[in-house]
Amino acid sequence: SFFVVVIAAASLAIFFLFPAAIERQARVALASKGESIAAMVAHSATAPLVFDDRAGVRESLEAALKSPDVSHIEVIGPDDRSIISVSPEGGLSTSQARSAHVEWESSLAVYPHEASILLDGEPIGTVHVDLSTAAVQSQVAQARAAVALIALITLILGTLVAVGIGSRMIAPLAGVAATAERIAAGDLESRAHAPADDEVGQLAESFNRMVDQVQATQERLVHSQKMESVGKLAGGIAHDFNNLLTTIMGSADLMLLDLPEGHVCREEVFEIQEAGTRAATLTKQLLAFSRRQVTQPKILDLNEVITGVEKMLKRLIGDQLTFDTSLDPGLVPVHADAGNLEQVIMNLAVNAKDAMPGGGTLTLTTRSIELEDELELSRGEPLPPG
Repeated sequence: SFFVVVIAAASLAIFFLFPAAIERQARVALASKGESIAAMVAHSATAPLVFDDRAGVRESLEAALKSPDVSHIEVIGPDDRSIISVSPEGGLSTSQARSAHVEWESSLAVYPHEASILLDGEPIGTVHVDLSTAAVQSQVAQARAAVALIALITLILGTLVAVGIGSRMIAPLAGVAATAERIAAGDLESRAHAPADDEVGQLAESFNRMVDQVQATQERLVHSQKMESVGKLAGGIAHDFNNLLTTIMGSADLMLLDLPEGHVCREEVFEIQEAGTRAATLTKQLLAFSRRQVTQPKILDLNEVITGVEKMLKRLIGDQLTFDTSLDPGLVPVHADAGNLEQVIMNLAVNAKDAMPGGGTLTLTTRSIELEDELELSRGEPLPPG
């Protein structure tokens, strides 16, 4: 009977504490996402708000609405009056007094966050974001259902073991119960150990598999939310930077109209235009990363792409590395986006520089390879022979 009581206590501990740990981690992830979205919108809405560009402000808010967790978002003026408020169809918003953070309660339908819109360090407004807690509540409910099933199985198996085998099962089950308590306290790295290949060992393996699945799901959720926030932030920065480039390129064009042929300053203006063009390519890559712009693949000569970024690569790797190229003149053309290829090449160069802190030689080589057999790739469809 003591053994059954121990199993029942462990089952109850799992049922009440494990979902609480899942809720705490999901709450932290949701809070981090709310802060990221509020900060991103506050940044992208600053310029439109200064110039009273309500369409620009609405565009910033609607970009944030692409996140499925956002149920309501608005920009509030210094006088605490709503300037623009947007919500998806059926979206919920908080009815309580606005505040940057609220005390979390499991019954909350939305979780609010705020970020100040600053101009030269002075607040000119506030972004208020409401995140739906439906995903968190669903995750907790699923965890409770799974834990309830595991707890029931544990209790039944424990009773059978107590009747049939007795005291020799107490130690392994006590270890499983201790592991469950550690996991319920938030230590998802703990695993149950049951050396015997019997019912208790199978239970420990099932328990560990369940924890592995929950941990993997949690990691994927946090990573997905982080990447989504980073992508939106990159899109906002690229959009603002593009506006600055438009002014720079336009001013350069006007300068060329005013400067006569042969003027000593025309060469410097051409350098400004070339730098602006490369900067515009970088903003396109940022927009593509944030999925706000579709890439434009076309038939390219990879050798020409490398030659075009060679000067930039030399400046990027510095004087500590010797830079060299070995380009196949008979290289087969490729179908790709030029900006993406340039970014890949620069990433490879930076990785090579980091791998050779004591100096060395960086050589970029191009050549065509004919595959006799299908090649398995780490991601995407395999490459067919050819």
